[in-house]
Amino acid sequence: MIKLSNINTYTETPIQIIEPEEILEHDVERDFGKSMFFDNTLITRHTNRFKIWDVTDITTIKLISTTPLSWGGGQFEKEGNLLYLAFGEGFGLDQILVYDISDLNNPFKVKVIEVPEFIKFIIESGIIYLISSTEKAVLKVAENHETTKIIDLSNENQTMFFDTETNISKSGKNIFITSRHEGFYVYSELENNKYEFISKDKPANGYLPNDMQWLVADQEMLLIGNDNVVQYNVTNLNKLKRYKAAKIKTKEIYGAYAKRNQELLVVGNTGANDKFVVAVLAQQEEGGITLSQKPKVECKIKKPSNGKIVKGDPVVGFLLKDDFLLIIGRNNGFFLFKATE
Repeated sequence: MIKLSNINTYTETPIQIIEPEEILEHDVERDFGKSMFFDNTLITRHTNRFKIWDVTDITTIKLISTTPLSWGGGQFEKEGNLLYLAFGEGFGLDQILVYDISDLNNPFKVKVIEVPEFIKFIIESGIIYLISSTEKAVLKVAENHETTKIIDLSNENQTMFFDTETNISKSGKNIFITSRHEGFYVYSELENNKYEFISKDKPANGYLPNDMQWLVADQEMLLIGNDNVVQYNVTNLNKLKRYKAAKIKTKEIYGAYAKRNQELLVVGNTGANDKFVVAVLAQQEEGGITLSQKPKVECKIKKPSNGKIVKGDPVVGFLLKDDFLLIIGRNNGFFLFKATE
């Protein structure tokens, strides 16, 4: 395999998609939403269904199953053999659909959890933690669906906190919240199962990336998004250490990374036509990360089966496998690239 920082170009290469032809009523049904990779398996969320794919051979992607859904929703999370999908028939999200996917060929709905309207959620040991925009709080939803307010957010600005990008993560007894405009928050659990505010960090200038990914569990957190990646040391919750951001100088970075040795790879979009961007980041001995390489990305605009050319594909997922990079675009789906020095 080529060392990530030695990659000069990612060139689009043929990919075979094995999938029965679908009869769709609306063009938007072709769009790809969120995606998730695990154990040579890919799950993609679409407007009114989710699909499970076999990606064992990244050059030949095979559809395993399609599960219909009602229209609406976005985020989804997996824990064990259960898939949790955010859902709402109106403008807001107020349900979590739970599917058993132990048989990838035949997923089935286990239950529907009714919750107050929310922005984002996470799942831990069957318990749901969500940021509710109507309750102005973080709520804990037990397996019996009992809902408890554990963090009061009523003092937060409605527009700057709840109406813009906000995210939540949990590790042990600590809950982390990012707000694009308001900063990075840390809360810790008390003996009464409520949480107390510990600390907050807010950059003096610019917006904070919104997606949280652990670089080292419980020690080093990456915030990914906008045009940069920021590393935080969270070993001292009372005094978060923010390292200098790795600036990609692009439009938007997708909120995940791939790691190989001490190098990280992120993918995003640039320009009015949302062309793909790939960046390689290096971990520094003194802490923090820095941009080390931006390989060229050679890609052609695809022509969808409906004959309409859509310029650009906002990234909704990617997978790095040996010298291949699979990118999932919102409009046109799968793009496969091969690295060269």
